[in-house]
Amino acid sequence: MFFASDGEFADSEYVEITVNEYGNVAPVLDSIGSQFVDEGDTLSVVVTSSDADGTIPDIFAENLPENATFIDNHDGTALFEFLPNYYQAGIYTVLFYASDGLEADSEYVEITVFDYNGPPELSYIGPQSVVEGDSLGIPLLAVDPESDSIYFSALNMPENSYLIDNGDGSGIFNFLPSYTQSGVYNVVIFASDSIGSDSENVEITVLEAGNQPPQFVPIDTIYSVVEGDSLGFLIIAYDVDSDSLTFEFSSLPFYSGYVMLSPDTALFYFTPSFDQAGSYQFWVTVNDCDLFTRQDFYVDVIEAGNQPPIFDPIDPQTVYEGDTLSFTVSAIDLDGTIPPVLSVANPQPHAEFLDNGDGTGTYTYLPDYFDSGIDTVIFMATDSDSLQSTLEVEIITLEFNVAPSIYYIGDSVVVEGHTLMATVEAYDSTDSDGGPLYLSAQYLPPNSQFVDNGDHTGTFTFTPDFDQTGLDSSMFVVVDDGQPPLSNSIVVHLEIRNENRPPNLEPLGSYEIDQAETLTVALSATDPDGDTLILRLAENPTPPANCYITDNGDGTGQLVFAPDYTQEGIFIINVEAFDMLDSDFEAAFIFVNDLGNQVPTLYPIDDMSLVEGDTIEVLITSSDPDSTPPAIVVEDAPNRAELTDHGDGTATFYYDPLFNEAGTYLMLFMAVDPDGAADSQYVNLEVIESGNHMPYLGFISDRTVDENDTLIFNVFSDDPDSTVPYIAAEDLPENASFIDHRTGVGTFSFLPSYFQEGVYTILFKAIDFEDSSMVDSQFVNITVNNVNQIPVIDSLGPFYVDEGDSLGFLVTAFDPDSTYPILEQESYLLNSAFFDSGNGVGYFSFEPNYFQSGVRNVIFSATDVEDSTAYDDMFVRIFIIDVNRPPVLDSIPADTTIQDGTNLIYTISAEDPDSVIPVLFAHNLPPQSSFTDHGDGTGTFDFNPGIGDLGEYFVTFGAIDAINPSVADSQTVRIEVVSLGMHPPQFLPVETEYRLQPDSLLIVLMQAVDADGPELVISCIDVLPESAVFVDSGSGIATFSWQPDESDEGSYNFRFVVTDPTDLTDTLAIEIDVITWIRGDANGDGNLSGADVIYLVSYFKGQVPRPFPEGRGDANGDGNILGNDVVYLVMYFKGQGPPPPPGDSGGSDVDDVTINVKSRGVGR
Repeated sequence: MFFASDGEFADSEYVEITVNEYGNVAPVLDSIGSQFVDEGDTLSVVVTSSDADGTIPDIFAENLPENATFIDNHDGTALFEFLPNYYQAGIYTVLFYASDGLEADSEYVEITVFDYNGPPELSYIGPQSVVEGDSLGIPLLAVDPESDSIYFSALNMPENSYLIDNGDGSGIFNFLPSYTQSGVYNVVIFASDSIGSDSENVEITVLEAGNQPPQFVPIDTIYSVVEGDSLGFLIIAYDVDSDSLTFEFSSLPFYSGYVMLSPDTALFYFTPSFDQAGSYQFWVTVNDCDLFTRQDFYVDVIEAGNQPPIFDPIDPQTVYEGDTLSFTVSAIDLDGTIPPVLSVANPQPHAEFLDNGDGTGTYTYLPDYFDSGIDTVIFMATDSDSLQSTLEVEIITLEFNVAPSIYYIGDSVVVEGHTLMATVEAYDSTDSDGGPLYLSAQYLPPNSQFVDNGDHTGTFTFTPDFDQTGLDSSMFVVVDDGQPPLSNSIVVHLEIRNENRPPNLEPLGSYEIDQAETLTVALSATDPDGDTLILRLAENPTPPANCYITDNGDGTGQLVFAPDYTQEGIFIINVEAFDMLDSDFEAAFIFVNDLGNQVPTLYPIDDMSLVEGDTIEVLITSSDPDSTPPAIVVEDAPNRAELTDHGDGTATFYYDPLFNEAGTYLMLFMAVDPDGAADSQYVNLEVIESGNHMPYLGFISDRTVDENDTLIFNVFSDDPDSTVPYIAAEDLPENASFIDHRTGVGTFSFLPSYFQEGVYTILFKAIDFEDSSMVDSQFVNITVNNVNQIPVIDSLGPFYVDEGDSLGFLVTAFDPDSTYPILEQESYLLNSAFFDSGNGVGYFSFEPNYFQSGVRNVIFSATDVEDSTAYDDMFVRIFIIDVNRPPVLDSIPADTTIQDGTNLIYTISAEDPDSVIPVLFAHNLPPQSSFTDHGDGTGTFDFNPGIGDLGEYFVTFGAIDAINPSVADSQTVRIEVVSLGMHPPQFLPVETEYRLQPDSLLIVLMQAVDADGPELVISCIDVLPESAVFVDSGSGIATFSWQPDESDEGSYNFRFVVTDPTDLTDTLAIEIDVITWIRGDANGDGNLSGADVIYLVSYFKGQVPRPFPEGRGDANGDGNILGNDVVYLVMYFKGQGPPPPPGDSGGSDVDDVTINVKSRGVGR
C-alpha cells in the first residue's frame, strides 16, 4: 500500500507486485587460491560453496595427485587432503567445481609441493656389553624415505673401536676393549643422508676380565752369529692390564748384555770373541708383580776363521770432463792389528791412488775432455796373510762441452768512403786437437762482408758509402762440433763518421737608427759541400726584441730590426748559417738613438644614454708609444657605475642603473702613463626614467618525478622597482604544496603516491606588490612516471650435497606488480642446471663430480618482465662434501714360476680416483724378498730365491687409501720356486781355528751337502802331519783327527775340497795352532809378570778373551779361573808364596777336542 498525507488528510492505493521466476541460478564456489606444502607434510583445504536458490551444491575435484583425497560433506563443504611423499616435489593443478546439477562454478588451484628432505631412520640398537679382551660387533641398519645415500658415523667412540659403513644402509660398529677399558661408554650412532639424520645413544658396558699375565711380543728365539760379529735384537713385552713390568735376564754368555730402552723394551747385544764358538742358552723373565712369563733364547756362535779385509761400500761416482774427482777408500781387517794394504788392480789414465797406510787410501781422477764414459776401478785390500778382497767402484765421466770463445781483433771506427778490415778469431778450450769451428755473421751492415777462413779465423771487411753516417753493429757467431754443439757470439758496435765542411756567411757591418725605425740588412752564405743552409739568429747573445730573419731558402735572406721606444743603445746581433752539422757566425753592430718619453693617447669615447633598468658596457682604449700600457681612470661617475682597468691600456665601463637613478651625469675619462703624461675626455651619461614595471617570474622548466619519490624546487621572482612580488601556485595536485617565503622565493613540494601516474599542469604567478593586476605567470607540466617495483627472491639455503650425489631445490620469487619475474642462474657452476617454470618458480639441479668438494656460491636473479634493469639476486651457499673413493690396484700376474738363483721383480702400481697417492703394501713376503713403496703410487717387489727357498708362496699386494686407511684394494698372487739344478756343493759350517796342547786329540767331523744329490767326494789338498788321519766316508761326510806331540808345536793350515759329479767344488780351510804353555802366564807372552795379573782382572771385567789354554789363567792349579788365581800371583810376586805349579798335558785342561759339524742357525 502506498499513501500520501498532508498531515490532516491522506490518499492511498494498494499495488500488487508479481515476482516472476528468474530460473536456476548457478552455485558459487568460494575462492581457494594457490596452496603450498612441503614433502612429508599434510595440506588440508576446506572447499566451500553456496547456491542462491537455497540448494546445497555438490562439490567435485579432478586431477588429484597421488596421495591426495577429496571428500564432499554434502553440506556445501568438502575436504581436500594431500600428504605428498618425498618424491612429489613440483607443481600440481587441481580442478575444484561446485554443481547444482544444471550449472557449475569452478577454480583451478595451483598446488606447489616444496622439496623437503626426509631424514633416515636408524634401527633400534639398545644397550650392549662385552668383557675386556673380547670383541663386540653391533650391526647397524637404517632406511631413508627418499632412498638417499645413508652415511653412518659415531661420536664418543672409545679407544680400540671403529665403524665400518657398507655404503648400502648397513654397517657395523666393532669394539675390541683392552684389559684396561672396563667401564661404561655412551656412544652416539648417527645415520645421515647429508642433510637430516637420526641417532641413538648406545650404552656399552665393558666388564672387568681380571689380571692377565704379561706377554712377549713374538720374535725369533734361535739366532746365530759368527765370532767377532755383533748380534742384537729387541725383546718387547706388554701387559694387557697396563701393569708395570720388570725384566730379569739369566745365564747370559760372556760379552753379552742388555739395555732397557723403556720399561717394556730391552735391547739384547752379544759380540762373541774369537774363542767363543759354541751353543748358548739364556732366558728372560718378565713380571707384573703378580704373574710372570719366561722366554728362552738360543744362540749359536760360529767359528769365524781368518777373514779377508772388509771394504766400506762406495756408491757409483760421477764427474764431468775437466773436473776433479777425489774420494777415500777404506778397509779394515778384523783379524789383525796391521791395517790392510790398499792398491788398484786396474790403474786408469789421468788417475792416481795413494795408500795412506792406515787402512785408507785416496783416489784422485782428473779426466780430460775426451774421457767421457763409464769405467770400473777395482781396489784391492790385502791383509798380513795375503788374503785379499776387492771393491769395484763405477766412475761415470759425463761429457762436458764448453762453448768456444770468440774475439774481434781490429778497429770499430771508420770514415765514410774508407775501408775497415778486421779479424774474428775463435778458440775451443775443450778441443785441443783443433776440431772444426764454424764462423758466420748473424748480422752485417750494408757494404760489408764476412769470410770464414776455415782456420778458426774470419775476415770482416766494411766500406761505408757517404749516406751511412752514424752507428751500426755486426754480430759474429761461432759453433763447435761438440755434443751437444755449443755456440758463442760477439756484437761489435761500429761508428761511421762524416767528414763535413762548414758553410761560409758573408760579414755584416755596423748600423745606426732611431727608435721606431726599421733596419733591413741583406744576408748571403754558401756551403762548399752544396748542403742546404739554414739562416737563423744565434742564441748567444740572446737576440733583441723586434728582430727577425727572413730566410729565402737559397742561402740568402734579410736581417730585420725595428726597435720600439723601449729599445735604445748598442745591440749586437749574431747571425748563424747552419748546414745541419757545422755553422758559421757573423755579427751586426746596431746603435739605436733614444727619442725620450711619449704622451699616451686616449681614443675617442661617445656620449652614453640608457633607460632605467637597462645596462650599458663600453670598452675604453688607449696606447703609449713607449710600449708601457697607460692607466685608465674616470671621475664623477654615478653610483653603481664600475670601471675595470685591464692593465693593458684598455678598460671596461659598466653601469646598471636602478629605477630611481634617472638623470644626466658628466664624467671625465683619462689615460695616464707612468711618468704622469696624460690624455683625457669628458663624456655625458643620460639615464631615462622608465615608470612602474611588471614583476618577473623566473623560468620554470617542466618537471618529471617517479611515483613514491619526492620533487622539490624553488620558484623565483623579482620586480625591477625593487619591491618583493607575491608568488602563488594554482591547481596543485594531491600530496603537493607551495610556500611563498616573501623573499622573492617560493618552494613547491610534491610526493606522489604509487597511484598518481599522469601529467599535472600547475599555474605559478608573480603578482606586483603595488598593483595586483600586474602579474607574470607560467604553466608548468609535472609528469609523474609509473614506478615498476623490483621483484623479490625468497630466502634459500644453505644446502649440503655429497660428491657424486644430486641436489635439487625450488627458487621462488614474487613481484609486487603482480607479474611473474624471469628467474635465472647468474653464476656458472659445473654440472648444474636451472629451469624457469615461468610462474615465479624455478628448479635448480646439481650433480657434483668427485673433484668439486668445497663451498660454492650460486647466484640466482629475478628480473622484472617489464624492466630488465629491475632485478633482485640471491647468493645461495652449497656445501659439497668430499666423498673418498677407494684406490684401484693394477692387475698383477696371478701365477708365476721361477727357478732358484734367478730374480723376480714385480712393479706394483695403483691409482686413486681422488688424485691422492695410495700407500702400497705386501703381506706374506717369502724369504730373500723385499717390497718397497716408492711413495708415488708404485712399488717394487724383488725376490731372489736360493736353493733353500724352493716351494710355493702366496703373497698379497694391496693399496691403502691415503685418506681413509680402512679403504683398500688387494690381490693375492701365487709364486712357485723350482730347482735350477747344477748347484755347487757346500760344506756345512764348522770351526776353522783350533789351539791344541801337545798330546791332546782333535777330531773334526766335516759334512757337505749338494742340492742336486749326495754323490760327493771330500779330499785334502795339503800335506798332513804323520800323526794326522783323514778319512772320506762318502756321501759328503769325512773325518780329520790329529794328536800332536811337543815336536809339532807351530801353526798349520789345511784345505779340504768337496767335489760333485759335475766337478763343482767348495773349499774348507782349517788353521791349527799347537802350543805349549806356562801356568799363570795369562796373557800368553811366555813370561810371568804383573801384566798377567792385569790380564786376569780385565778378563773378569769382560774386556779380554778367556786365557787359552785355561791352565794359563789357573795360576794355583785348582782347575778353575777365579779371583784366587789373582791373589796367588800377587802373593808370589811379593815373595810370600810359591811359584805356580808346572803346566802339562794332563791335569784339568782339556785334552781331547771333538768338533762336530753344526748347522748355521738362522732366526726362525
